[in-house]
Amino acid sequence: MRRLLKDRIVPGGIIALIVAWIATIHIGAAFAQDSPEAEPEGSGACDVPTNAKPLSACLGPNFPPGGDVVIGQGATGEGNQCNIQFVDSSRTGPKALGKITINKWGFLYVPDSTVEIETAGIDVSGLFQAGTARCPIGKSNPKNKVTITFTGPRPCPSPQQCDDKTHKGIEVQDNGRLSLFGARGVPGGSPDGVSWTHLSEAAGPPAKYGAGNGVDRPVPAGGDRTIQLAKDVATGTGAWQEP
Repeated sequence: MRRLLKDRIVPGGIIALIVAWIATIHIGAAFAQDSPEAEPEGSGACDVPTNAKPLSACLGPNFPPGGDVVIGQGATGEGNQCNIQFVDSSRTGPKALGKITINKWGFLYVPDSTVEIETAGIDVSGLFQAGTARCPIGKSNPKNKVTITFTGPRPCPSPQQCDDKTHKGIEVQDNGRLSLFGARGVPGGSPDGVSWTHLSEAAGPPAKYGAGNGVDRPVPAGGDRTIQLAKDVATGTGAWQEP
């Protein structure tokens, strides 16, 4: 079974995922039993694994703008170098990436820092992890923020469901794992804040999921660009957005 984290609200243009405003997300099954390097050792709670190498090193100085990246089996890079990597610098503009494919035996880490990544989409059969449980994004510096921006036009007209499900989103395959650790949310489990909530109204393209389309909970007007939450996450302890 595949899991999708993708552009379900904005039908075209650009969508961004920001880690630091997320408490914790885990998607997919661990594959530690299949891989001797599924839990590489780090030198400290806030370090990337000691055997992880900079992503820029395996891509090289001549990597083409918008080029696709494969990490793990069939890896990008001379001598299949892109296997266990960490994002050591922002990848935007002329350094932006096309589709990122993290195959089995592939690991891509994002340390607690401020990093921007522009990509057409991410397909995960290995591990994609931002922050750690002990050192989430924003712990060492509250201003740290990881922004992943999915770019490019839709490969098919909206609201048609495109065949390429990794376009402008993250798709986690059966044996893949997505772990996002952010320092925002409720510090110390304070009862005055909100770490988790749910949608109070359906969201998505009204033309496809609105009234008259045979859905149990039709999307209200404006639901293609606005989500309505059961609890206020914009104010109080651990607010999810800047005031």
